[in-house]
Amino acid sequence: MKHILLFTAFAGLLRLLAACASLPAPKSADDSLVVGRFVLSFPDGFFDRQPRSVDSRMLLHFYLPGERRHVSVFTSGGYFRFRSRGAGELILTGYDLTLRDNGVEYQLTDRLDQRFTTLPHEVVYLGETTISYTNPQQVNRQSIGLESYTVQNMFTASWRYEYWDFGKSVTRSWDTEALKGYLQKKDPQSPWLSYEVFQGS
Repeated sequence: MKHILLFTAFAGLLRLLAACASLPAPKSADDSLVVGRFVLSFPDGFFDRQPRSVDSRMLLHFYLPGERRHVSVFTSGGYFRFRSRGAGELILTGYDLTLRDNGVEYQLTDRLDQRFTTLPHEVVYLGETTISYTNPQQVNRQSIGLESYTVQNMFTASWRYEYWDFGKSVTRSWDTEALKGYLQKKDPQSPWLSYEVFQGS
């Protein structure tokens, strides 16, 4: 799994944030709330830094074949949520993440194919997905496919790039009580609290 590490002389001026602090309300009787948690783990080191986990500001990408539409949503504390019609299947197709730390910009992009079953009129719980990236190794430019990376330098400063490779594994776990606590905290008056929870595996 290849990733890119960017060194820049200037930090960006804008940062995209997760919108909407509360839960989206259902618009029809068949609507479902898709909710889950997504975490990146770097037990052997975050690139050339200390081990860490990342659970916020990741932009997740889903495809809903039954609705013929794509949904992109940010994580906050690992959690994400969005409304759907609950028809058939949804696919987590990947994520994008940009982190800035002490003048260094880290860009991670990964393509996934995690498939989940959905139902109408349910809270569709996708569980907690943890992607572990191990054994970080710096590689040369020829060892990484650049088609997934786009860099636009809006300043006059030059960029210095480093390219990295990781081993990758994916695990999923379930904690329905934690999910219910999250929903209650986000919106104590939400109609979703009366819906059944469906494990969208």
